[in-house]
Amino acid sequence: MYNYYEAVYNDLKDYLNDNYTQEELFDMNEDAMVEAALEADEVTGNIYGYDYPEIVKEYVMDNLPLALESAAEYCNSLTDLVKQSDGIYNYLDTIIRCNLVYGAAARFAAELSGDEEGVEE
Repeated sequence: MYNYYEAVYNDLKDYLNDNYTQEELFDMNEDAMVEAALEADEVTGNIYGYDYPEIVKEYVMDNLPLALESAAEYCNSLTDLVKQSDGIYNYLDTIIRCNLVYGAAARFAAELSGDEEGVEE
């Protein structure tokens, strides 16, 4: 089963390491990491779904409770989902990833500071 928590964490970490110096990373707070990550298609998954729709569908369906939780958090209404009928799995994949960016940023910030205990996924 696809692990969104690990995937988003690894994508966020890779993106930040590839685009910022170590000094810049140590100066970044979690909010700055989240902001940078939410603007990066590599983290939010915007670039994946259109090329691999069947894989994205499988990932979402394997994580349906997380998809529903994320949709409840980030969609204004069911109309948001219905409007995405052609790309609903890509849409849900992106919503899941955006939802998990906050925890991934907290985890990475803790890793950078050497304080990884107490950070939840």
